[in-house]
Amino acid sequence: MGIDCRFHDFRDTHATRAIEAGADIKAVSKRLGHKNNQTTYDLYVKVTAQMKDDAVSKFEAYTTA
Repeated sequence: MGIDCRFHDFRDTHATRAIEAGADIKAVSKRLGHKNNQTTYDLYVKVTAQMKDDAVSKFEAYTTA
């Protein structure tokens, strides 16, 4: 296909998007074959713009409640 990427890149994207969509970290970790959730978080899940925006929105909702 002419796309410069590695298999690992697809795992990163899958993990990140699953967490971003609200999937349980244990389920994502198991799906990737990791023995613990920390491996999934540390190596595969990246912070996205949507995650940053969600964090701000949650903080604003908390401080204005």
